[in-house]
Amino acid sequence: MKQPSPGNLSTVAADGIDRPFLLIGKDGNDLTAVPSWDALWRHSRGRHRGLSLRGAEHATYTDAEARAPQIARQLGLPRKTVVENIGTIMPRHAMAAERAYLAAFFDRWLRGWDDDCLLDGPSGCCPQARFFCLPGVRRGVESIMAGSSASPGMRREGLPSRRGRGCERRSGGGAG
Repeated sequence: MKQPSPGNLSTVAADGIDRPFLLIGKDGNDLTAVPSWDALWRHSRGRHRGLSLRGAEHATYTDAEARAPQIARQLGLPRKTVVENIGTIMPRHAMAAERAYLAAFFDRWLRGWDDDCLLDGPSGCCPQARFFCLPGVRRGVESIMAGSSASPGMRREGLPSRRGRGCERRSGGGAG
């Protein structure tokens, strides 16, 4: 597969940043598919994580995610229209994962709280999430981390815990 051209990178992607950041994208988005993400990743010195949600499309991360299936039903639009816009992931699963990973990111790097290792690798509470890079691993993390809830030794010791605040608690009603 031919790598897309990086085109005109923004200054952020070209220069990188020294602050934490989290990239969350549609199914298939990773450092090989999105040149600006690869540039940002390579040029940044701050802590960062990247993941995509299986079955997600670009509009999964908008307000349309919850309303599109309902509106499509009311208008008699085919399922294909919904899938092209928000993907095949169930909106409640996508919203639970989005909330959990964003909260974990802010908890860890803004508040200094333990996020129960949600950002350290695949988690049973959010099975739709696919990490594309973790610390010390450039690409192919799924083959290395498959079936693991977190890598041994990646626990963040000494931080106040928020145990029990995984996907089900952050989403306000369950990820399943």
